[in-house]
Amino acid sequence: DRYIREHAKLLDVGAAHRIGRSVIENVYDRGGARRFLNSLLANNATYLDLNQLPAILALFEGNVSRVYNDGKDIPTIGIGMNLTNSNNMALVLYEMAPSLFENSPAGSTTQQIVAAFEQVIKNNPLSGPADGLKGDLPNASTIKLYDALNAELVHYLGQLPAITFSTFPADDALDAMKNAIMGGAIIPNYSNIPGYGPGTLAWLQGGNPYGIDVTSNIPSQNTTAWEALGKL
Repeated sequence: DRYIREHAKLLDVGAAHRIGRSVIENVYDRGGARRFLNSLLANNATYLDLNQLPAILALFEGNVSRVYNDGKDIPTIGIGMNLTNSNNMALVLYEMAPSLFENSPAGSTTQQIVAAFEQVIKNNPLSGPADGLKGDLPNASTIKLYDALNAELVHYLGQLPAITFSTFPADDALDAMKNAIMGGAIIPNYSNIPGYGPGTLAWLQGGNPYGIDVTSNIPSQNTTAWEALGKL
């Protein structure tokens, strides 16, 4: 159902509620998972190009413009960025307010600032159903959390910036995910980001228990391997 809803516009066959599962299945019957996946990778995009990978991951993961519950009570934003990971939090904050790192408030290191936002998450645990699909309304605990995170932004900045935990534009989400994948000395006055890139490429090229190798074996629909690729 999520697959149908998220990719209706790519198939160009009408609104998601009119497509029905049979259309998706017919696409696979005509060409198989490999051909269909390749049709989503427009302009010669490839899983093996780390610059293009964020947009490809967004096809599966979605690109959510606010904090959401991923279904396991993990606060997440944008293209599946887990905000309990301090480096992810730092990258998201850098998109929202570069000045937090370029001119950090007196008496606070950038690591301490990130830790303060992580503490807000610990103080406001999520509960309830997932609320990150297109059209989903945030549940009460999600609203409480992103309001608290936004209040922390005001605490440090004196005002709410244009980009926040409740208004996180798609382009900023792509930038944050690209930086998470590439890694390096991205954020001023902050430690190097390890980067998911090398591990991601190794995983995509066979370093996984699911038989996935995007250079030779894109898995069939509705298999364990397909689910693993979709949830990467």
